[in-house]
Amino acid sequence: MGPMNLALVGYGGGTLGRNPFDWMEMLRGPPHGSSSVTFWTGMRGNIAIANLAIILGAHVRVGNEDNLWDARKQRWESVKQIEWAVKLCKEFGRKVATADEARRIMKVGVWYNTVEETLFSPGLPPNRPEGYKGFLTHDTDGRLPKAADARTSPTSIL
Repeated sequence: MGPMNLALVGYGGGTLGRNPFDWMEMLRGPPHGSSSVTFWTGMRGNIAIANLAIILGAHVRVGNEDNLWDARKQRWESVKQIEWAVKLCKEFGRKVATADEARRIMKVGVWYNTVEETLFSPGLPPNRPEGYKGFLTHDTDGRLPKAADARTSPTSIL
């Protein structure tokens, strides 16, 4: 019962491939309240995917176990990958999060008390009551949604 963080992985063989159309379709799917979407892949595919993710305002993952090669097929160490991602962010006008900002964005340490609260947080509909076949919504006053059976603020242990 925690936040929804997605990592879109483009390796093929059971994950998304490297077709940008597949990535765009997957990016459209998560609910608007999910905390973050992170793109990552390996080898030379990471270069294109990281550019796409940064342009779209998503997060990128680079580092330890990623195999990133340049055009000469030379492997980049983790520090070089991070410096490269930071440079891309600056070139595309995107801010690089501090460690504290990244923890807040990823909702590290956030837990919800009920399944209903977990579903409410990213804007997903509530669980369907037994025998109910109609359209599901949270109770609302017409302006701000209110969770039926759940608190509206998450519990944080940060």
